[in-house]
Amino acid sequence: MKNPAESKPREIGRREIGRREIDKIDAGIVELLDKRARLALELQKEKNPSSEAVYSASREAQILANVEEAHGGPFPKSSLRSVFGEIVSGCRHLQSEERIVLLGEKFGWVHDAALAQFGSSSNFAPVEAGEEVIEAIKKDPSALAFFHLGGAANEIHLLLEAMLAGELPIVAEIQYRHRYSLVCGQRVEIPEITDIFATRETLSALRKWVLSLSFPVKINICRSVEEVIENLVDSKPLAGLIPQGIANTRELNLVQGNIEPAVNHACRCVTVSGRAGGTLKKGMKTSVLCALPDKPGSLAAAISPHEKYGCNLMRVEMFPFHGKPWNDLFLIDFASPDSEKKLASLLQEMEERCRLLKCLGTYPVMK
Repeated sequence: MKNPAESKPREIGRREIGRREIDKIDAGIVELLDKRARLALELQKEKNPSSEAVYSASREAQILANVEEAHGGPFPKSSLRSVFGEIVSGCRHLQSEERIVLLGEKFGWVHDAALAQFGSSSNFAPVEAGEEVIEAIKKDPSALAFFHLGGAANEIHLLLEAMLAGELPIVAEIQYRHRYSLVCGQRVEIPEITDIFATRETLSALRKWVLSLSFPVKINICRSVEEVIENLVDSKPLAGLIPQGIANTRELNLVQGNIEPAVNHACRCVTVSGRAGGTLKKGMKTSVLCALPDKPGSLAAAISPHEKYGCNLMRVEMFPFHGKPWNDLFLIDFASPDSEKKLASLLQEMEERCRLLKCLGTYPVMK
């Protein structure tokens, strides 16, 4: 019969051995990360800065796809994607410190969506107007800009006109779903919170969650997410509702995470650059912006060639305009064909049926 006093030291010994093995693995991971970073820097030296951008959406999408394909163990797949997204972000930052211009507030949900695509090592520059986005791209064609296509009508109309003029080709897209975290400057349990700070937009989205709270709490409305964060002092049990990705980058204590709105539609955010995107690859999508003749059936005629070339339509969105040579602009997305030749022929047939047509690019949709 085993002596319990003897089995306990053995158990402690096994745990200690396991911890040492984990420490050894962690050190090996750090060594490999440094090796990857050095190789990325070497490859960057061989690039032609006038023709090759540091950010390649198709290359980064392929890296994440390769990682998922190689995955076969117990490590969570969603966490694997997040980890490698940050690794890619860190290496990209070593290669270049170019800004990513955001049309949206600092620490707001568009900023959060950009974090999901580019990682926390990126240099984000929030701006308030579409004109600032266009100006940034004109000054530096290699720069990137990021915005929500469903944003304020005046700003989006301005950007759509720049796209129609060929100034803002799309190089990547991300489908973003809102998630929030309740955070605090000190470590507290949720019933200990006395005040919650949030923007009016966030409170509207999370109204059902707020009404479900079973303890008395004062709700404070702030003008911006940045103001919410400024109110979270570490000497009081004050909490704030902020986008989840933003919360992960701040030195704040998590009270509750993964808070979703009752209605959470995917928001389409695009990345544009003064340079065209990468080459056509399997799984990419193509977008065109067009104005149609003012007659019945013009939209059906414009999209009819897609069946001939075996390209599935993915989305058709209309943007109404006033005081322009056209009444509306249509943004049409479709699965890219399997060759550049087919794509060129398809676009030509579409153009013959439109008043104006501009291909905005062929690009990957980032997950």
